Amino acid sequence: FSKKQTYLEDEMNLDISNYNWQTRRLEIEKYLIRGEDEFKARGLLVNNQIKYLYLVGDQSFKYQGKSWEMELIYNKENVRIYRVIW
Repeated sequence: FSKKQTYLEDEMNLDISNYNWQTRRLEIEKYLIRGEDEFKARGLLVNNQIKYLYLVGDQSFKYQGKSWEMELIYNKENVRIYRVIW
């Protein structure tokens, strides 16, 4: 969608490439999915220059309204895309 590198995607290929993706996965689970620290969640997005979040099927995250400064820009056929507002 953005023609940019992703922060975390296709873990099987990352494993084959010997890329250390597990740390990124744990950060995403801790801050975006479980919402353990809202400030650090926003920091994860901004510090890593994450501009879009793609959710498919029943994926979800602890969206905390305007405090995360994200906008739903696409919602169709089990795909949701949020744009991070800088």
